[in-house]
Order: sequence, then structure tokens, then C-alpha cells
Amino acid sequence: MNDPGLEDYFTGEYNFAERNKRIAGLEARFGGPVIDRVREHLHRNETPIETELREVREFLRPYWEIPQEVARTLGVELMYQDYLAEPDGTFLKQDLARILRIAGVLNGRTSLMRRALRMLDYDIDRALLRWGYTEQPLNLRLKDEQVELRAAGAR
Repeated sequence: MNDPGLEDYFTGEYNFAERNKRIAGLEARFGGPVIDRVREHLHRNETPIETELREVREFLRPYWEIPQEVARTLGVELMYQDYLAEPDGTFLKQDLARILRIAGVLNGRTSLMRRALRMLDYDIDRALLRWGYTEQPLNLRLKDEQVELRAAGAR
């Protein structure tokens, strides 16, 4: 369930949609209770930091799924799914000009939506900052807290 093939070849971001598709296939084949036992087995020896990281990844899922939402609103969801299904970049080579044009729009809108979400959602911005996904907060409350911490002598 933590297959490196679940990361986007170009961005390195975790592909929740593909993970969910794979898990659904396993559940259909073996049944939900079996998959639940596999999950329990995989997580039984986790350290507290590993558990926290797994939980924060789930919490941040809406942030990471923004590209899929943008692709859906642009009407290129199937193309985006095809691109994600070929992590070595093969799909990108097939229709480079069209893909790059769409990718530019997709990346621009994704960036805007992610920035907006971080500005509005203190907890998401804080989690991204805490786990090193970003270096600077965008949420005003979080920015104020950092200024106060620096003023108090914290790093």
C-alpha cells in the first residue's frame, strides 16, 4: 500500500486515487475484513512518528487531490488519469504539445487552489509546514504565531 509507484513521476506527490483504486480491487478480490487485517498487520510496529505521518497524510488528502479536481473541472480528468497510470512518463511523450498546454493550465490552477486552501485553513498550512512540505506559512494566524515565536527567541 506504500508502493513507490504510487508517487507522481514528475512531482513526487502521492497518488491517493490510484491507491484507492488498488485497495478497492484488493477488497473486491479478498474482502474488506482481510484488507483490514493486512492494514493492522502493516501498522502494528509503527513508531509514534510513523503513525503521526500516516495520519497527517490522510488529513492532507484534500490538498494532494487538488490536481485531480482541477483536471475534472477542465474536462481532462481521463487524460490526467492516463498520465498518472504511466509513471515513467510514456504518456507524456505521445502527445507532448497538447499535454504541456494542459499541464500548464492544470499546474497554474492547482497552485492557486493550493495557496488559497493554505491561506484559509490553518490546520492544513500548519501540517504542511510541520512535515516539511513547505517552508513558509500562508495562513495569517500561523504567520502571526511564527512571528511571536521568533520574538520569544524560538527558532
